[in-house]
Amino acid sequence: AASRLQSLLDEKRELQRQEEAAYAFELSEVERFMGLIRNKIESRWRIPPKSRGLSVTLRLSLLPTGELLSVSIIQSSGNSAFDRSAEHAANSVSVYPVPDDNGIFEGNFRRFSIRFSPIID
Repeated sequence: AASRLQSLLDEKRELQRQEEAAYAFELSEVERFMGLIRNKIESRWRIPPKSRGLSVTLRLSLLPTGELLSVSIIQSSGNSAFDRSAEHAANSVSVYPVPDDNGIFEGNFRRFSIRFSPIID
């Protein structure tokens, strides 16, 4: 009975280890693809002058192919030109990089928010 209990405990520990590894992998994939998406948008963004200190939060909806379904402003900077410039940059990307793993995509990239605060010298 004791060895059976030890075996069950070992199995439980192994399952926990596997779940933690899967969670860590998903987190790293989410961070990686969020960075790629941010870079895509920022590379197309023409930031208006006098935008220092502003930030805008966009909500993007994507298809599993990476195609953009919609983009909307969910938290304005208070400066409509700045907000529109970020929204336009997001709309100008034809295909976004998304993970191949459908579970990671559905859980994190089907619909998500991303905040932009440009660093301007």
